[in-house]
Amino acid sequence: MEQNSPDPRLNAFRSDLANAALRNQVKATSYVDGQTAQLAATAPVRKSPSHDAMLLTQGLRGETVQLFESSSGWAWVQLQRDGYVGYVPTDTLAPGISFATHVVTSPKALLFPAPDLKTPPIGCFYLGSEITLGAPDGEYISVAGGGYVHNRAVAPTMTIAHDYVSVAERFLGVPYLWGGKTADGIDCSGLVQVTMQACGKECPRDSDMQMAETGTSIGTDTRPELLRRGDLVFWDGHVGIMLDEHRLLHANAWHMETAIEPVSEAVERIEASGNAVRDVRRP
Repeated sequence: MEQNSPDPRLNAFRSDLANAALRNQVKATSYVDGQTAQLAATAPVRKSPSHDAMLLTQGLRGETVQLFESSSGWAWVQLQRDGYVGYVPTDTLAPGISFATHVVTSPKALLFPAPDLKTPPIGCFYLGSEITLGAPDGEYISVAGGGYVHNRAVAPTMTIAHDYVSVAERFLGVPYLWGGKTADGIDCSGLVQVTMQACGKECPRDSDMQMAETGTSIGTDTRPELLRRGDLVFWDGHVGIMLDEHRLLHANAWHMETAIEPVSEAVERIEASGNAVRDVRRP
């Protein structure tokens, strides 16, 4: 990438094809105006059009995307909410655009074939997924397209939580997954992003973007008397959330899950690998 070239994570361009909006910024054989599409399911967003390619991030059901190309089972898209660019399987795209009535507020909400918890689930939704619901049936609500979700796992769209740290705590023990942002697997910056978004706060995807754009820097000192709940501690390529002045919650590859540990231990261990704290930011 050239020094002044747009960030390819957030700008759709290749040597053969680019977003028409980048015509004066990048060179490509052809330029296209993207078409608006919508994800019908949680979708892996991969670096290249292959199931073996690196997972960059994930798109959630109901998210809209800008579609630039569809070929051989893969669609080259840009997520509209955080701007991330990558390839998703074409079968995760909906045939049209639907109006969401509700948002999933649980880390993971099961989809049942009937309004009965004893029936085997036929699918699931994740925190932040936007879905269209119909009529209530007891404690369950019908889902457009089939199935039922429990009414305590969803809320009307635009409903927000008020403490992103409490939301993040619900991911304790979730396996670490590079590029993940669901209760089946999540990475450090994915945890920060989805839990902040649950509180109505827009948040970029990667930790370097979050360090540049989220909150206000309070320096690099991690002494307890300087920290408080909700502060974000950044290293190169990593971020964690302070539960209080002593404890750090983070999805990390040391524990291979979302874990809580004294921030002093995390700082010492990570610094021993040559990676010192880069910033502490207060959202």
